Amino acid sequence: MLRVGTADTTALFIKEDGKVGINHASPNYALDIQGEAQAWGLGLMDRTTHWEKNGTLYQRNGPVYLTTDHGLHLRRQGSADTAFHFDTPQRTLTISTQDTNQKSIDAKGYIACQGRIVCQGGIQIDGGKANSHWDNFDGAFYRYNEHWYLSVDNNLYFRKKGAKNIAFHFDIDTATLRANKFQQASDRRIKTNIKPLGPVLDKIQRLQGIYYDWSDHARTKDYLKEPQIGLIADELQASFPELVACDQDNFKYVDYGRFTAVLLEAVKQQQQMIAQLFVHLKLTP
Repeated sequence: MLRVGTADTTALFIKEDGKVGINHASPNYALDIQGEAQAWGLGLMDRTTHWEKNGTLYQRNGPVYLTTDHGLHLRRQGSADTAFHFDTPQRTLTISTQDTNQKSIDAKGYIACQGRIVCQGGIQIDGGKANSHWDNFDGAFYRYNEHWYLSVDNNLYFRKKGAKNIAFHFDIDTATLRANKFQQASDRRIKTNIKPLGPVLDKIQRLQGIYYDWSDHARTKDYLKEPQIGLIADELQASFPELVACDQDNFKYVDYGRFTAVLLEAVKQQQQMIAQLFVHLKLTP
């Protein structure tokens, strides 16, 4: 045993088993230091078990481990601001500046951001799904029940970079999409089995244009309650099934845009009837 120090302090202590203590008279490790230490470098030897202490840096079976009993802060020398904060009990990484949390990532992969995230190479979402709808956020993009959802608390806008004018406006409160124009593919080169609609007046006579209000059904309970104009999809489906579509819950939707082709043929059919009437009455148009 070797002890170096004063009557009140121990600067260096070497035990019979070779353990060395610096500022420590009862070393429990090969080198046991109480206080601060500075080194130009640090080499790690591989070990076979985890080293469970308040704070450790070690290598086990290849990977290097840094463990703490509470949290780990990384900051610039001379700065009081924490750049990276690893909260080990919560398993959360927080990236912050000037004591303001900016971004955080937890063990489940959730990312919270109070600023913005810039990605040069794109964003890929592969696998995984939410256990329920994310309704507690101002905005969310997630996968649930085999479908993708983009939810916002009020309005969603699409516009050209650098332009102030809005190209697409989704009014979530009224379930309304506004845009300058909508175009559908209609080139003759991509169509086959082309044939006229034929007489449509009899079918139109079976339809009824109506005023209506949205009900309190779960599908429409959040829609704006104001008078609407339209058709009943179930009635339209009987005459023009091509203009009606169903979603995964078998709720019906009407393609009002393509209904103009039916109205066009109805006008042409009426004009033929009017022309025949003029001939029959020997009138001049």
